[in-house]
Amino acid sequence: MGTVDDAALHSLLTDVQQGILSPDEAAARLRRLPFADLGFARVDHHRALRQRAPEAVYGPGKTASQCAAVVSELRSFGSPVVLTRADDAQVAAAAAAEAGAIVTHHAPAWSTVVWDPAPGRPARVLLVTAGTADLPVAGECAAVLHALGFDPSLTADCGVAGVHRLLATVDELDGADAVVVVAGMEGALASVVGGITGAPVVAVPTSAGYGASLDGITASWVSTTGSARPAPWRGCSGEGGARVTTVAWFHCFAGIAGDMALSALVDAGADLDDVLSIVRRVPVQGWTVEVEPVLRNGLAATHVDVRCQETPIVRTYSHIRGLLAEARLPARVLDRSSAVFARLADAEGRLHRRSPAHVHFHEVGALDAIVDVVGVCAALEVLGVDTVTASAVATGTGMIRSAHGVLPNPPPAVVELLRGAPLHGVDVPVELTTPTGAAILAALSSGFGPIPDMTVTASGFGAGSRTLEHLPNVTQVVLGTEGAAAEAGGHPVVEVAANVDDVTGETLAHAVAALFDAGALDAWVTPVLMKKGRPGHVVSALADDGVVAQVVATLMAETGTLGVRGRRVERWVAQRSAATVDIGGLPVRVKVSPGRVKAEHDDAARAARLSGLPAREVARRAEDAWRAQGEPWSDDPA
Repeated sequence: MGTVDDAALHSLLTDVQQGILSPDEAAARLRRLPFADLGFARVDHHRALRQRAPEAVYGPGKTASQCAAVVSELRSFGSPVVLTRADDAQVAAAAAAEAGAIVTHHAPAWSTVVWDPAPGRPARVLLVTAGTADLPVAGECAAVLHALGFDPSLTADCGVAGVHRLLATVDELDGADAVVVVAGMEGALASVVGGITGAPVVAVPTSAGYGASLDGITASWVSTTGSARPAPWRGCSGEGGARVTTVAWFHCFAGIAGDMALSALVDAGADLDDVLSIVRRVPVQGWTVEVEPVLRNGLAATHVDVRCQETPIVRTYSHIRGLLAEARLPARVLDRSSAVFARLADAEGRLHRRSPAHVHFHEVGALDAIVDVVGVCAALEVLGVDTVTASAVATGTGMIRSAHGVLPNPPPAVVELLRGAPLHGVDVPVELTTPTGAAILAALSSGFGPIPDMTVTASGFGAGSRTLEHLPNVTQVVLGTEGAAAEAGGHPVVEVAANVDDVTGETLAHAVAALFDAGALDAWVTPVLMKKGRPGHVVSALADDGVVAQVVATLMAETGTLGVRGRRVERWVAQRSAATVDIGGLPVRVKVSPGRVKAEHDDAARAARLSGLPAREVARRAEDAWRAQGEPWSDDPA
């Protein structure tokens, strides 16, 4: 029997009564409430509706009759189903209970069964396996892909001894829309494939090192079906080769609005169908989108027009947060969309002296604003954007009309949201920057300024609805990769330093050690002559952006200095690897780089104490021992 969550249903009806939800929106939510209690399991009938993917039923741990009962319950509501890792008894019981089963046998002990596979998709998916032992897992993966509507092709036996066979399929890899690598251990094959193809690469584990034999296939595919375009490579270990960072820089010389940001991303290459397929997961009805190419003061641009049915509903921040939570958005789209509305709620709460949870959104709670915000975040995901930055933001002058009456331009919400960001006024009596556009920048931009160092890959112009006389009413977005430029120019880091003249040598030594513990890449002390002829020291450290604050705090706490200065510098690091050699039965590590080998002093000192040899003799023997092995230098860490 289907059961309804009474509390959720009562809350839903109350929202309709109070005008918070429209009947259409309530109906959309109602379709997500039922589940069936089978005694041994609670079955959600509508997960496939929310996720747009077949429901997966995992065979191990269930009896044959339990598998049949779950499949029958799901099929009674028309849900597509995939039964994985099923034994012969489970397959027979489920197939007898529900007609139309498509059975794929993978190994002597288990099979995959599919009911109602998705319609065929044009995307080209290539399956690559390391060895013949991985073929059963590849077969299960192929069956799951068929359930999702794909028709994969297989390239087998490309493991460590067969990498040359992988190179023979370069054309197939280049032509693939996605590559699934079925292999074990530490993901070496997935890293190689990721270096050959520009398509998304999904690593499916088959042995220890990724964890737990054949498990994890469903989780791998959930991670890809949950996003419009996955990251360049994924593995269950979270490790991989070097990954280029994709940057989007918004040039706001004529301001920014939600529709202009979305239009710019579409103009730069974001596939609108992919974007809208994500936005439609949000349970709101009554909106459509029209796209048209336009000219604004001679500039070719795209205008995305979100058209909505008029409604008296005024949504609160809590309501919008609930809509986003129900939508089953890809992780980054959910995080980014939630951050935008959270910044809006915080700003509106401060302006109106209300709790952010109870802030009523007027313009920014309307359907078009919801579509704009989620659409921008979806477009960033479709384009694979990792980092967002922006220029100084232009604002208009004069007065504007809003749901709160006549307000100064720029609106108070825009000023509040962009507190700390560089703004400049343009003598145009138009709302150039809207609260929605400002919230997108406030929540997503990692910084403001000129275009960052990047290799440009695309750009686009998003047009507003008006045509201005002396200013192109567009927002520009420039897309590029940060990795290539950074590699040519060195790795950017921050150098911090403080002058001290009242610190003992013991304190200085401890401060340097503490800086390393705080995450500094390097730390050192330089003797100097300070004012009034006093001898002193400069304590310096290098740190990545993410740990600068804690390194500065440590420097101030350990030295007692009243001030720290900093500057941005570049750092070039030679490639290196590590090895261990045996010296008289004692292990000594060595660092190896092109043309040089150097023993680790701590290991050499420890071996010296135990052997009675001088430390420098131990170091010499360790370096000679590595050279005698005749091993080529490798840039892979040990």
